[in-house]
Amino acid sequence: MKRYILVSLFLLLSLYGTSQQSKSLILSAYQSNSKDKIDKFFVDWERETLAFMRKDSLELNDTLTNLKNVFRCVYDSISSSPENTRNSGAYFVVQSQIAYEFTDTTNKDYFLNNTFLYTADGQLDYLPNNKVYQLKYFIPKIEIGSKQWLLLENKHDSLLGSFLGNKKYFCYYKGQDVGTTPLSVIIKSKNESEKRLNFISKYMQLPDNDNFTNKWNLCSNPYISRIIFTNGFSKAWIDIDFGVTGGVAFLENSSSGWVLKEIVRTWIQ
Repeated sequence: MKRYILVSLFLLLSLYGTSQQSKSLILSAYQSNSKDKIDKFFVDWERETLAFMRKDSLELNDTLTNLKNVFRCVYDSISSSPENTRNSGAYFVVQSQIAYEFTDTTNKDYFLNNTFLYTADGQLDYLPNNKVYQLKYFIPKIEIGSKQWLLLENKHDSLLGSFLGNKKYFCYYKGQDVGTTPLSVIIKSKNESEKRLNFISKYMQLPDNDNFTNKWNLCSNPYISRIIFTNGFSKAWIDIDFGVTGGVAFLENSSSGWVLKEIVRTWIQ
């Protein structure tokens, strides 16, 4: 038991040390405008992504297998959307969490042609009172052409959020409440965040961050927020965000695997 605790402590200290090194590296790269340093930051991140893929040891039950296959089918079919991305940065950033649920409803028109209410956090409420599962450790395997892709796990999500600064200051000019913080500090913070965002967007394909949320949007579009399966995994509906628009993708499971059948745009900003 004592040995286990010591090993765990060593691993935690190692992860903390690696995170601090990455944080110092990106800040130094920005301050010195060093291409060599920022290249190293992204190469290290890409290496960690590949390590996550190799160590993806979650048992592939039916649910996880179908989540991965549906996710990959969508990306193989539509690749990265040019809608509302800031640039064509070399790296494509992919989410590491996803929500999913199950339904007895097999009629595709229920999801594609119906009108739904929105939840408090702005999500479409297709199935009121239905149980929604959250998978917080999700490593998709996708093909996205010539793009190099990075997994936005907790470490880099937190690190880049810290590097960019407080998002509510960035959105202040749109009228967000920031309490008693002096306006001069807010404006300075907003301008600095914009400079840092422009700096990393030369390398990452980022969505628009000019919105009212207090969290930086770092995953490239399209972003899949939820997958809804029929019981038995014969059909699936996907909440998909292209940036300025979004909607529902409909897929069917065949003998050769999942096939994307239709995408319907249901909202626009």
